[in-house]
Amino acid sequence: MPIGADTQRVVPHAVRRFARFGVAGQNVSLLRRRDALRSRKSPGGAERGSNTAFSRSWKLRNPSADEAPTTDTIDAMTNSASRGSRTPILFAHWGDECIRGSERVLLDLFSNMDRDRFAPVLWCNARTMAAAAQTLDVPSHVTRMPILLGWDSPKLDLPAYRSLVREGESLIRECGAKLVHANSAAPSQWMVPASRRARVPLLAHLHAIYGFRERCTLLLHQVPVVVGCSEAVVKPFRSDRVPESRLRVIPNGVDLKRLNAGDASELRQSLGIRASSFLILGMGALIPLKGFDVLVRAAGLLRARGIDAHLVIAGEGPERSALLGLAHQLGIGHFVHLIGQTNHAGAVIRDGADVVAIASRIESFGLVAAEAGALGCPTVATRVGGIPEVVQDGVTGLLVAPGDPEAFADALGQFAHNVPLRQRLGAAARSHVLTH
Repeated sequence: MPIGADTQRVVPHAVRRFARFGVAGQNVSLLRRRDALRSRKSPGGAERGSNTAFSRSWKLRNPSADEAPTTDTIDAMTNSASRGSRTPILFAHWGDECIRGSERVLLDLFSNMDRDRFAPVLWCNARTMAAAAQTLDVPSHVTRMPILLGWDSPKLDLPAYRSLVREGESLIRECGAKLVHANSAAPSQWMVPASRRARVPLLAHLHAIYGFRERCTLLLHQVPVVVGCSEAVVKPFRSDRVPESRLRVIPNGVDLKRLNAGDASELRQSLGIRASSFLILGMGALIPLKGFDVLVRAAGLLRARGIDAHLVIAGEGPERSALLGLAHQLGIGHFVHLIGQTNHAGAVIRDGADVVAIASRIESFGLVAAEAGALGCPTVATRVGGIPEVVQDGVTGLLVAPGDPEAFADALGQFAHNVPLRQRLGAAARSHVLTH
């Protein structure tokens, strides 16, 4: 899954497929009823619901066009660079003030997007993300983005919601976007009506597994194209009877150039870890869902079995103090190292890790596993969500049940003194990532 043709196809592919279906979703909402009443008849008396939003926008630009654009005409538009212009795309992103999985995927997409064909513009709620995008020459706009009927108060801030819809429509028109790409589910809530008003296609690129409540309140059933990073992400939409033609699975890509940058050859020495010690690497946000407490307990079990194991955790989050406290409680404080956020994750994997461990209780894809595999490092991970689509049990790594320190210790122990096993599974992991 290196960044390349398959990952970059998400944009032109979505534009092409948009012409094949209508924008109406399956969940009936007040917004949908209002839109249906407003658009029931066109000024000429024809039923507007029979056309797609793309065909309506095409007719606005081409008054003589009687049919929706064909695949050939859409391909011509997405290849407009040959006429000396680029296709503007508005990316709407919602996230925290940090760079994690969904942010990393979008930044990698920006880095590898064909800028001769596409002109990306970012609209997001986090200054950290905007700053990162701007270093890649992507114009960025930052706005507070409260979620209607979300988990935070106020849950029903209608003025704020209407303002986001208006701003979304305005940004679409200002940048001349031909496609709106919602990176994560939240922006779909206001970009569904905004993109309809502006008559441009919309896709939602999902990096998490959403429950039924979120799928409804975030208007995901009304998004014309839903792209999931794994089958696990898309599966709930099939249960909701969303047509297969509107669903697409595109695994996250890994940027090999970024991964191979940096140098962590001094990592072990800086942490006081011997070259012969067994180094287990965990990476990610220090939050309960990532299960780092399980890894700490597993490291304690390995030490108790006489294995010279060290656990290195790269990441930041609210669980940091609790994890350090647990390590000291188990008597392994000197063997658990929290090194904070790193800008050179690939170097840490390549130069330091014997094995990567992922103890997530919920995981939509397993980007860390894909990055480890690309660098020839095997993974021990939980059998949850989309991880089994990335880690092949017994072939490219080992899978265990979530929340089970004993199972983790057993699996990690298989790698501790078996270098040939690490090399064999690591080589298979690299081959799998580079060819899928």
